[in-house]
Amino acid sequence: MRSYILHFPNFSGAKTAVFTLSLIVNLACGAVQADRAVLSDQAVLSGQVVQAATIPLTNPGFEEPYHPIIINPDCPNISGVVADGWEENGCWFGTEAAAVYDQETAVFHGGISSQRVELTAGWWQLVQWLPLQAGQQYTATVWLRSAAPMQVTLQLRRGDEPYTSYASKLITVTPDWTQYTLSGLSETAAGAYILYGSDPGTLWIDDAGLTAEPAPPPVLPTATVSRAYFGVHLHRLDTPWPAVQDRLGTIRFWDCEGCQWAEVNTAPGVYDWAVLDARVAAARAHGADIVFNLGRTPRWASARPDEPSPYGPGQAAEPADDQTWRDWVTAVGNRYQGQITWWEVWNEPNDPNFYSGSIPQLVDLARQARDILQAIDPINQMVTPSPYDAGWLDAYLAAGGGEMADVIGFHFYLSPGGDAPQLLYQVAIPAVQGVLVAHGQADKPLWDTEAGWLALPDGTGLLPNEVAVGYVGQRLLLEWARGVDRMLFYAWDNHGVMSVEPTWEDNVTLTPSGVAYGEMAGWLTGAVITDLTVDEAGTWVAVLTYADGAMGYVVWNPAYRSDAPLDFAVPVAWKVGVQRDLTGGSVALADDRVSVEQRPFLLQPTPPTSHIWLPLVRGS
Repeated sequence: MRSYILHFPNFSGAKTAVFTLSLIVNLACGAVQADRAVLSDQAVLSGQVVQAATIPLTNPGFEEPYHPIIINPDCPNISGVVADGWEENGCWFGTEAAAVYDQETAVFHGGISSQRVELTAGWWQLVQWLPLQAGQQYTATVWLRSAAPMQVTLQLRRGDEPYTSYASKLITVTPDWTQYTLSGLSETAAGAYILYGSDPGTLWIDDAGLTAEPAPPPVLPTATVSRAYFGVHLHRLDTPWPAVQDRLGTIRFWDCEGCQWAEVNTAPGVYDWAVLDARVAAARAHGADIVFNLGRTPRWASARPDEPSPYGPGQAAEPADDQTWRDWVTAVGNRYQGQITWWEVWNEPNDPNFYSGSIPQLVDLARQARDILQAIDPINQMVTPSPYDAGWLDAYLAAGGGEMADVIGFHFYLSPGGDAPQLLYQVAIPAVQGVLVAHGQADKPLWDTEAGWLALPDGTGLLPNEVAVGYVGQRLLLEWARGVDRMLFYAWDNHGVMSVEPTWEDNVTLTPSGVAYGEMAGWLTGAVITDLTVDEAGTWVAVLTYADGAMGYVVWNPAYRSDAPLDFAVPVAWKVGVQRDLTGGSVALADDRVSVEQRPFLLQPTPPTSHIWLPLVRGS
């Protein structure tokens, strides 16, 4: 596992983040667990009980033999021996690692030995490589003990790039032997069973295990796709409202110039509301809900005013005192009473660039904010701090954070180079839903409060239009189908940060991806996705049913290749005669076969007798 740093352009409110690829499935995306329920050792499928199968790990009990670590000249302070079948991989994180591994025969859970790890600096990591299969739910277990409390991450992930994380759990290990468990879905790929951490101290590892069972089928939402589902971020002061005929229903105030706490509350009791007033007025004029992020502590209010952060010294730290926080929340809540009703406590708190305090401190800040905002107006609703690591979300909910939230926020970024959206549907979103089930929070809405495709490692390069357009269309449909209630694209008017951008450099003219966003919003708004299937050729078909009885059929194939065109036989029962694409164009169907691409298209009756399709976007 390698720490992967993305350097983003610097401007007031620029998004700068450090993403560990193994934590991005959210990838930005973390712990992958069951879709609607955490399964035990047996799964009930088609009325039959299916026993979980044990996946043989090599030397799961950390018994003899052990083999010496080959000293890496880049990390000369990693030494010792590890159990056969396991590999030390701490240098992945950087050259500062200093750790000693050994066979422990005096402290063990089972058998006659355990793996001991003594860390003094940097990171340690222990990994076993193994094949994984899609459609299986894997459950990993391990027994851990430490000399003093320390944090360890247990993870299942893809074994090679893009290092997609299938399951991730942040564990606080204690001096008592304890078994830890996590579950997740995977792709068919080389996989990795991983333990790692950065807390100095001594840790013992023993009796690892892995089982697999068929994953339960996903359940489609029965709700109608609402306009509120479609959201964006606007960063620049001079960017006009997106030209998508008011299809956007939500805007999130984060990384927007002049909007954040440090920019508004410039000194104790001093507030400059001008920019925020204008942005709130613009959103309300277009009928969009506002999600306001309360984070970014002003330097004068920071618990660590000289601590570096991408936004300025001290802004990632928690407030130095509770009263300062309460004053800020009270001031902004009173000013926008009835105008802002969705409040998010912090941004990406799993990343020290954005939050450097503790989870208990953040839970307490959320509690205070909730009490204040709901006292101001009972309609106010709280969104959890939105991480891009489901292991962090698991720890936050375990600390009581779910009690302070009406909505669960998460950042489902896809990794550099352009992961296909079905990874969200099949792996990433179920990851977070499994965490919610485990903590009794599955009844709360799940929002993707930052969505997009990360830039390439050098921060340059957009995905080709023919790929990006298809990805945007697929993603909008699949996130809703998998149970995400709002998806806020990051970002409408910021360039060089993501590999899919909806506008050109003027921040106004729509790219083909921006056109596709508005067009898919038009197809989906007001519809219920009543069926979603994948045929033997890998072609996806989503059936849209509208309140007036009109039907539409969205068709695509993620594996489309221009050198191997794929035909699709249109069922006669669909009674369709028009094919609409993500440019807003349409053609009459000449026969009962159409050519399928990775860009979704919509099949509808001709003429559309009840549901009227209007052009949604302007631009090129």
